[in-house]
Amino acid sequence: MKKYLVGISYHDPESYGLWLKGYMEDYESSTGIFIWASDKEEALAWGEKIAEALFKIENPDETQSWESFGHFCWIEDDLEKSGWMHCMAFFQTVEVGVFPIIEKMRTQAYVEWCDKKA
Repeated sequence: MKKYLVGISYHDPESYGLWLKGYMEDYESSTGIFIWASDKEEALAWGEKIAEALFKIENPDETQSWESFGHFCWIEDDLEKSGWMHCMAFFQTVEVGVFPIIEKMRTQAYVEWCDKKA
């Protein structure tokens, strides 16, 4: 087993609404999760299940899926060069088959985490 940092793209309804009105150039957000898996493919597959759960919590009234919006997951191969060095302590760690606390992955949870750090 190896620990992989899986990046997840998603959006919340507020940013999506602003994008629809032309106030924002992009509505996507991203977060990460460390996943213990046997290989990258397994980590990505589990990351996609977590991403769908996050999307449903962030967008409870949405009838479309996370994937239908073009969202995706990826592996951060080089943690030292990652743009997330400042926030890796925010990311939870799980094993394949175990869901994180999804509420702690939400945009608002990140804002609160940043406020506590300041």
